Amino acid sequence: MDPNTTTSKQPPPSLPRNPHESAAASLREAFKKYQKLDASEVDQQEDIIDLRNSLKGFRKIGAISESEIATIFSNFEGAISTEHQASEKTEPPTDYAVYENDHYTGVVILTYPAFWRLNDPSTGLHILPFIFPPHIQLALLARLIHRDLSDPRHKTNIHAHHTVPYDSNKSFFAFSPSSSQSLAPIDPQSHTSLSIPQFLQKKLRWITLGGQYDWTKKSYPPEEPPPFPSDIARLLQGIFPDMQPQAAIVNIYSPGDTLSLHRDVSEECDQGLISVSFGCDALFIVSREPSEASIQPITSATDNFMVIRLHSGDAVYMSGAARYAWHGVAKIIPGTCPAWMQDWPASANAQAGVTSQYEQWRGWMKTKRVNLNVRQMREVNA
Repeated sequence: MDPNTTTSKQPPPSLPRNPHESAAASLREAFKKYQKLDASEVDQQEDIIDLRNSLKGFRKIGAISESEIATIFSNFEGAISTEHQASEKTEPPTDYAVYENDHYTGVVILTYPAFWRLNDPSTGLHILPFIFPPHIQLALLARLIHRDLSDPRHKTNIHAHHTVPYDSNKSFFAFSPSSSQSLAPIDPQSHTSLSIPQFLQKKLRWITLGGQYDWTKKSYPPEEPPPFPSDIARLLQGIFPDMQPQAAIVNIYSPGDTLSLHRDVSEECDQGLISVSFGCDALFIVSREPSEASIQPITSATDNFMVIRLHSGDAVYMSGAARYAWHGVAKIIPGTCPAWMQDWPASANAQAGVTSQYEQWRGWMKTKRVNLNVRQMREVNA
């Protein structure tokens, strides 16, 4: 991290937060309800908020202008290979709207009184629908999966039990699915070798960028972390200037996978959390809970949480009162990956005669959801 960089600061948390704490039983039961939904039942659930169809209580609080977003994207793109661009580019709308839910903002402030922002709508739960157009999504995917996964400084869930075969930062998709290359177990008595297809199709669940989060201790190591990818940091800071990206977890989901309810409490500062979605839709559940300081009682179970259907290209920003809200991913909805992304990492143009370097892996993203979760670990001294 750059010690000369400064960020706007929020008040330090006044409540002790335990990273091993579990969500309330009522919220866990609600999570299970949405987890068990059949994909065909999702559209019939009136309590699921889908901002592509209706704002459902969300209101516009601001917008990033076309010229601003064009500059941010242009600075990020650089020289993007046509290999990773969509065959059907979608032109961005004039404004990318930022939405905030009236009920949720007030309620969450009541849950965590230390973060009240009663007169400040700039913090809370913000949704930016389709903020990232197709060509930017594909460029981000390429950098996360081809480049950053192939960097040995960024650890994965696989490292705990297997030796990962890095090859001069070459993308793992450069291996043929029939390659004899394998991931050897660290302890052959407890684990078996993994083939490249097993690694990429089934076993790879997450990648850590920058700060290498310790999932056992639920903390960040004290030593200096690997640098966070600078191009992704600049892109995100252009949209979310109140935080400095220092660490990220890239989650890779398949249908049937979930992310259990949790709060991100291991960071040493209160800057907001960024979440960016790629691929299949997901049901994102986020909750407030009652506190002794509440000035508005909870009158029903659904007052306590909301379920939002997130689409590819959507971003979520949780700051202020929403920074420590319970949240999780209850369901990945199969068959919802955008058509222009389904072939990735193969080129969408390959069927028109363009040779794809990763043709043998065509369709990897069709059943996947990739989620980039970014946070600031520590305050940055002026």
